Amino acid sequence: MISLAFAAELNFIDRGSDAGLKETNTFGGKTQKTFILESTGNGVAIFDYDGDGHNDIFIANGTTLQGEGGPSFLYHNDGKGNFTLVSDAAGITKKGWAQGVCAGDYDNDGRTDLLVTYYGTNVLYRNLGNGRFADVTKQAGLPVTGVRWGAGCSFTDYDRDGKLDLFISNYVDLDMNATPKPGQDPTCQFKGLPTACGPRGLPAAANVLYHNNGDGTFTDVSVPAGILKPGRRYGLGVVAADFDNDGWPDIYVACDMTPSLLYHNLGNGKFEERAVESGVAYNFDGRLQAGMGVAVADYDGNGFLDIAKTNFSGDLTSLFKNEDGSSSAMFPRMRAWRRTSYSAGGLSSWMWITTGGKIWLWQTGTCIRKWSKARLEKSICRKLCCTGTWVTASLQTSVRTVDRPFKRCGLRAEWRPGIWMATGIRRS
Repeated sequence: MISLAFAAELNFIDRGSDAGLKETNTFGGKTQKTFILESTGNGVAIFDYDGDGHNDIFIANGTTLQGEGGPSFLYHNDGKGNFTLVSDAAGITKKGWAQGVCAGDYDNDGRTDLLVTYYGTNVLYRNLGNGRFADVTKQAGLPVTGVRWGAGCSFTDYDRDGKLDLFISNYVDLDMNATPKPGQDPTCQFKGLPTACGPRGLPAAANVLYHNNGDGTFTDVSVPAGILKPGRRYGLGVVAADFDNDGWPDIYVACDMTPSLLYHNLGNGKFEERAVESGVAYNFDGRLQAGMGVAVADYDGNGFLDIAKTNFSGDLTSLFKNEDGSSSAMFPRMRAWRRTSYSAGGLSSWMWITTGGKIWLWQTGTCIRKWSKARLEKSICRKLCCTGTWVTASLQTSVRTVDRPFKRCGLRAEWRPGIWMATGIRRS
């Protein structure tokens, strides 16, 4: 959480290159996307890995079908606005289709660790406290063989035993050898254009919940905890939060062209899926959405966390208002705001800035107009007042090509503490 302690005109200026964030992010072909795998990935975590009081940056990096990518990027913050790439020195060495990332101190040693999701096998990096991380995936009992398409993830203490557990959403059970090429199947077209196939027409995947055993290892409890009961989904963005204020963290998963999931924590080690009953599985017309990124905040100040969910190009962005949350036995219903009218493209990130009784939403994402030419859309999409009305925020730059910088956006802000940030997975 970040606080704004003054009233000011907020101007966001791209200083990435000047600050040392110069490496090129890779994820699939630059001119052609043959498989849907090439269109996801590249989550970000901002955290203080070395305990010097300055937030550092981790960026998941991918590869290409020809294996041209490199390891993910870890940038050290010197506290003066400068970042240095320290991936190799820090032991961040795994290459592959890195997707998302979540940060948390799973072993309670006071140092923040990392879980990076991959197409293939995920990796758990334990923070050694000397500026280095160790890959302890195998020692922790997490899978190191087979293929899963890990997408979103969240560390959360679902059973309140004082140890962080781990939830991972999985996207598609993808076998590239058995997947048609663009245009070879009716599901391999988008608005009349040949595109990479999926997710529809491809096998959906199962989410997974790992219980922290307290000895550095995890146990898959997906079955006894009820995670698999709703069936498979195309899971992407994940957030863990207590939506009904009963003291137990629930889990929301934004799903692509399958009903999104809301796992209500029953407080006995089990979850009950209640997205349909709570109004957060579909859009306001009861139709499927291509859910991507997700963030939570109490935008109207009623004491209950609301949900913002971005969707793929051509769809509306969803804002679900948590209306009462008055009962711990029956999960509160949520209402989809029909007036969230900005059509978000791609997998997205949200930043909630609460100032002057208002919440501003910063949304980033990529819209794939044609799969051979990706355009990056970055926008301040709307200013949301506590009255529930929407007005257009100041927006000076909305679309830039991928290789050009996002210049600046201006917002007027008044004082109210707090920023909620949730980084989803975005297209590169």
